[in-house]
Amino acid sequence: LTTAINLAMLMAMAMRAVLLATLCALAGFRLVSAALPAFVRVATDEQNQALNHGRHVLSPLAAAVTVRVDATTALAFGPAKETIIDRKKFFNVHSSPATSPEWRVNDTVLFDQHFHAHLGRSFIVSATWTENREDPNRPGHIDIEYLKQRCKAHPPVLGNWTAADVDQIVSTKPEAYYPATGSGFIPGSHAAAAEAYSAYLKYCARDTHQPHVICEVANEIGVAISRLGTNYSEVIALHVAIADKVHADFAGAASKRLVGGPTSAFPEWESSNFSFWQERAGAFIEHAGPHMDFISTHIYDTYLDSGTDPLDLSMRSGSNCEAILDLNEAASAVSTGHALPHVISEYGSGFKAKVMPYLPLRDWFILRGVNSKLMQFMSRPDRMLKTIPFIVDKSTWWPNATDPYPWVLWRLVDGVYVETELVKHYRLWTDFEGQYVRSSADDANMQHVAVHNGTHMFVALHNLRFEQQTVALQVQQRESRGGAQKGVLKSLSWNEYTQSVDFNVSSLSSLPSTLVLQPSATVLIIWPDHAGAGRTALAAPQRTLRVTTTYAPGTVFHTTGGPAARITTAVPVPAVKAVGMTLRIGLSALNSTQLSDIKVLVEGKPAVLDPATQMAGLLHVNPKTGEFWGAASFVLPDALVAELAARALVATLAVQVEFPSHGIVSAVVLETMHA
Repeated sequence: LTTAINLAMLMAMAMRAVLLATLCALAGFRLVSAALPAFVRVATDEQNQALNHGRHVLSPLAAAVTVRVDATTALAFGPAKETIIDRKKFFNVHSSPATSPEWRVNDTVLFDQHFHAHLGRSFIVSATWTENREDPNRPGHIDIEYLKQRCKAHPPVLGNWTAADVDQIVSTKPEAYYPATGSGFIPGSHAAAAEAYSAYLKYCARDTHQPHVICEVANEIGVAISRLGTNYSEVIALHVAIADKVHADFAGAASKRLVGGPTSAFPEWESSNFSFWQERAGAFIEHAGPHMDFISTHIYDTYLDSGTDPLDLSMRSGSNCEAILDLNEAASAVSTGHALPHVISEYGSGFKAKVMPYLPLRDWFILRGVNSKLMQFMSRPDRMLKTIPFIVDKSTWWPNATDPYPWVLWRLVDGVYVETELVKHYRLWTDFEGQYVRSSADDANMQHVAVHNGTHMFVALHNLRFEQQTVALQVQQRESRGGAQKGVLKSLSWNEYTQSVDFNVSSLSSLPSTLVLQPSATVLIIWPDHAGAGRTALAAPQRTLRVTTTYAPGTVFHTTGGPAARITTAVPVPAVKAVGMTLRIGLSALNSTQLSDIKVLVEGKPAVLDPATQMAGLLHVNPKTGEFWGAASFVLPDALVAELAARALVATLAVQVEFPSHGIVSAVVLETMHA
């Protein structure tokens, strides 16, 4: 998005007449109707039976979903046994303290001290190069002494932000590397670019209070290749040169410099039977992966591809997002021997038309795109280095004086900055923290993350369906002693009657056994509230289970000939005492109607594939080629888990997928929960 904001502004006039109706149609709402029920409510059994769920985009009727939370069992993810929610990974603003005029004192107090949010991301390397020059004695190389002087005279600013809360991604606009588009200093070679990048980190970057500095080489360079006059092989070589130089210059530093890419903008990797993947991210991971510390990607739901068609909608939240993450991990595991972590430096919802009048409904589209993906990212914390929703400050640089930049937290109204609905995202997630505890759902469309911080249990739920969803909530609590208990229910919803986003906070006298979530709703249950005298902390977890992820050796498997279009592979099973296993298979074919005819066999036995409950969200279909791509989840039966656990130390899980015609399996991933 940050490299594609110059759409012709005249298009806005033509769109205004149809925009409101189009957005409402996309949301599944009418312009005028009776008030909806509360966004989330505690319902009796009789009320549940009377609920009319209406039409769902994926299934004729969404049955009640059971969500189970076991607060007595903590989770530890990956080799590092990551067990604590790191707010710097997940609760960020796509902004920089360098834009301090946009962060008034009261703004910073709200976000830094109250919301406990963090910054952020900045294209500071390229901005610094524009103000510097070539060394007259070393053509093509930056003038190091001039760079030092300028950076000393213009030190980095924190504005009103606390230094410890600024965990900045250092990024660069791709135009800075090439003569056709750069200004100021333009590197004459990959070696010169690497030297200049490392010099910025040495002499200009703000002192960090973090254990690492995340460095992106070039923002969304893939979409700019033609304009830049380059090719993807050169892009790969550029990344390798900068990574190697930075790693060498900062070897042994107390704060690591982590370098990665390719910061892909539109991961339509399924295009043309994944040839687009092979040419771009696949090639990058194969050749540059061993030099990288992370893989960076931008993941958006995209609205208004044509600007007027309410059905012209490309969704990634859910199964497609899972498939993208799994493919990146599996490919890097092949290339480097381990899955490289992700940096998702932009995510949420986007609009092909950028110049539009302000509408709260558009904010709601952004919020539901952010929250759905946030839930997915928090579910694999060991493989997430940092995630930043594309929500920005005031964007005072935006040239349109009438219509604000679509992703701003504050917009200008009669000369005064007022909050947009996007601020409510941070209100919802304030203080969500603690240690992961075990949770599950019997429908992939009900996203769930549960944590506890020693005094409170937090249960986060997000409804990926575009209709109401009943949830039967089963919680195994830890023992708590002393005093009456009470909790809090926080929710974020779209209010059709007021045409605004509802953020509600209510008290709970008991844990609800049944909830009803409205379309795309996000809910946080906080229990118990131990504020006050005579209350004690929750008991410690009775056990901790580890979560280990393994990958089939290879990616992008094509069907072979024979009696059926078939793919056969095997995924390693860790030599552990497993108590649960979930298999994910990335599925793609030209026609989405094939989904009902796909057959999956695990260890030679049929595994039921129900796309309505095992492939989360609205199925992603390539808007240009018609190919679908998404990951299906299979919870393996307890008997099979026990059988695998009893095998020899080295074991694999045989997986076979049959398509009615040509199909592709992008990756096969096994998540094993074990002692």
